[in-house]
Amino acid sequence: MWLGQEKDIEVRKYSRFMPQLSAIHDFFEMIYVLENEMYVEVEDNKMALKSGDIAFIPPNTTHKPIVMENTIAIQIMIRKSTFQKVFFKMLKGNHVISEFFLNALYRKENKHILIFHSHLDKNLVDCSLQLFTENYNRFPGYQLIMNNLFEILLCLLLRFKPSHMNVNQVKQYRDIRMIQMLQYIQQCCEHITIQEMAEEFNFSPSYLSKYIARKLGKSFSEIRQEIRLEKACEMITSSNLQINDIATAVGYQNVEHFIRLFKKKYHLTPHQYRLNNKVEQTSNQY
Repeated sequence: MWLGQEKDIEVRKYSRFMPQLSAIHDFFEMIYVLENEMYVEVEDNKMALKSGDIAFIPPNTTHKPIVMENTIAIQIMIRKSTFQKVFFKMLKGNHVISEFFLNALYRKENKHILIFHSHLDKNLVDCSLQLFTENYNRFPGYQLIMNNLFEILLCLLLRFKPSHMNVNQVKQYRDIRMIQMLQYIQQCCEHITIQEMAEEFNFSPSYLSKYIARKLGKSFSEIRQEIRLEKACEMITSSNLQINDIATAVGYQNVEHFIRLFKKKYHLTPHQYRLNNKVEQTSNQY
């Protein structure tokens, strides 16, 4: 659905009379029930969502929404890369949202569903309906506004008490140690080595390397590089720092090597990435 489009978020209203079919996709899906109730089947587990409930479904999770005739619910779809680029700072810290998205972004397999019981909080309703309106009207600058609105929505959800949220685990146990490791790499990505990390978590370097590869399907170096480049994206778009200073800040002493890695991942040099972002922001402001 994102082919040939630059937007990060898409918002739709659930159709109540469409066939109820299982779906799997490569983006995050947020379901917000505004009136009455609906169900979501994940791996043969049927979960009820009541009025005011918000559910986050991670990428590559087979699920089937079951919408009743009198249900009003909206579907907010967010690119996986959006959380890595636009909302990178939301992934920091020790809270449920951070843990859920880190798990969803970096775990090889993930079957967790994050649910908030918002009781139709007015600020959340207003923010969600504004997202829907911006997506529907598509006035100039709507993409930037939608990104900002969604970031506000996540911040509002951070205010909820643990008693108003839960993570439904389907088939897979919660590996808090792996989440702690990902958070540690995020915090220390510019200098962290497998040796230092092994000492921090009381493992041998060889065992830790195998453990990460088994849990994430990627090596320690690949995860560290991914996080470094995500951090670089945030710094490129939110500051006027020189590219060589950004390369050093995220752990690359050789700026040419940094530029090669960046271009391989994003198909643009850091300078081109910054220019494109500025042109898009200027257009949106206009």
